[in-house]
Amino acid sequence: EVRTGDRVAQVAVGGGRVQGLVTDSGRHAFDAVVLAAGPWLPDLWRPAPVSVGRGWVLRTGRLGFRLPWIVEDSGWPDQDQLGRVSRPPTLGEVAGGHDEPVVQAFVIAQLPGGEALVGASLSPSLRDAYEGVDMPRRIAAHALAAAPGLAEIPITASWFGLRPMTPDGMP
Repeated sequence: EVRTGDRVAQVAVGGGRVQGLVTDSGRHAFDAVVLAAGPWLPDLWRPAPVSVGRGWVLRTGRLGFRLPWIVEDSGWPDQDQLGRVSRPPTLGEVAGGHDEPVVQAFVIAQLPGGEALVGASLSPSLRDAYEGVDMPRRIAAHALAAAPGLAEIPITASWFGLRPMTPDGMP
């Protein structure tokens, strides 16, 4: 049975394993449970080994040329390395300003309308706090170091997204 759209209130655990869920429609026993709550999973189930990562991206205006590939430098770590940095920030890091990304790489991908997405970064995050507000500047500087010809391309937007970070680096 696959259920979607039910608000989960509690994870039912017994014998050291998940046995079901308590939802708005009642308690349900399942042989397997997939909780697709992303970085909000610990709100639902505290033991989940998930912390929050924040990644920033920039959107450009039209490039004026066609870029048929996603171009990426080799700065993005493999899954094992991502797993090693997957942890909440410490009190000392928050007190000292922990906006330094643990991962920063140059990536550019052209969109169908000719604009492009430029990034990327990943930092442990407090989820609801604004952090890394200088990351668009850092991404732009990293992009110009890799591709100085992009200097006159207008930036039309920047935003961040939150992602789950796990000890094995997998989403």
